[in-house]
Amino acid sequence: MRLREFGLVVGWIVACGAACKKKDGGQEDAGGTPTAESPGGDGPAPVAAAAGLEFEPQALEFVYQQFADSRKMLFRIQAQVPKGWQMMTEGESAKRMNTFMPAPKEGETPNLFTSSSFTISPTCNGPCQAAKLPEQMGALGKARQETHGPQAKLLQDGEVRPGVLAFVVEYPGAREGEKNYHLGASHLLPGQDYAVLCEALLQGEQAARWEAIRDACIGLQITSIDPRVGEERAKQERDNLAKCPASSSLKYTAKEPDPARDPAFESVPSTIAVVSQPGSLLVYLSGVPMASRQEFTEKELQPNEGVLNLSLWYNGGEGEVLSGTYAMTGEGPLLFSAGVRIAGGTTLSVSSGEASRLEVIARTPERICGRLHLEDSWRTITGEFVADIVPAR
Repeated sequence: MRLREFGLVVGWIVACGAACKKKDGGQEDAGGTPTAESPGGDGPAPVAAAAGLEFEPQALEFVYQQFADSRKMLFRIQAQVPKGWQMMTEGESAKRMNTFMPAPKEGETPNLFTSSSFTISPTCNGPCQAAKLPEQMGALGKARQETHGPQAKLLQDGEVRPGVLAFVVEYPGAREGEKNYHLGASHLLPGQDYAVLCEALLQGEQAARWEAIRDACIGLQITSIDPRVGEERAKQERDNLAKCPASSSLKYTAKEPDPARDPAFESVPSTIAVVSQPGSLLVYLSGVPMASRQEFTEKELQPNEGVLNLSLWYNGGEGEVLSGTYAMTGEGPLLFSAGVRIAGGTTLSVSSGEASRLEVIARTPERICGRLHLEDSWRTITGEFVADIVPAR
């Protein structure tokens, strides 16, 4: 009997709103960022076998959506699953979680209340925003303890290494002196609005092997993948960060100087890049210090102060703003526009033309850098930039 609906697991297993799928149906050319704990290679390190329990590798994939920019992403997971346990989820349920259970003995029917289970799923345990995940996922241990009543004991609860939180709850079984275990490990990836939760309910003979199964949950190897970018290109962009300038600098030269108004850009103390949707990016380079993201567009500027605004986008198709040369001609896949916000609420637009070029040296989910030469009939702006990327919401 396959488990098509998971109403049974309310209070036990955190459901997720992301879509997900097994690797057999995965997308090609997917690329992204591995977790800090993942050493690479072909799969997770084998988990030490407990008495009567061995593990086997299992590859899983889950699609999820970033809250920050509605970007569809992919978790690629290498797991160690108890050998011989069967994958019980199918259909729409399998797009939200993958649950494994021991093969039933003759005449038995799998039941989440009476059988052990091992589940991997993307989840949030609350609002799906990266900044909220540490608190939300960190609350699971005590919540699970409360689920199992006043005699339940929280044996472990906290961070086991950067980005991985684990809990173990021990609670009385149905028989006198019997101990059952509810355990899990949450994997939080930098900048991702979903966590990956590996959770197990262990009863009967499997309960004695809880430590090995906990270690299997902790040992997941996870890569967050952006299908727009591709794994090889994502690695290239990370490698390109070594070529970024140490800081930003700009030189503004007016064809007809106005000393009372022209921005000086003697230094560029504040920069930021904002992403609101896939395939586009806004970069702000300020000649004066900015205390928040909002100040780059809202702070009142004084004479000779300025903020250079750059808008970069991929023109046509499912592309992304990555390293390459961007043009202001309105033709080609890599395009940009520019303007300078000055005192009085005025923005001086840089006219489009072939003389202006912008080169992105590197772009990762967290950072962008490059150099630029902007020229029209009224001004020339040259320089280089480096900025951290933040979500628009």
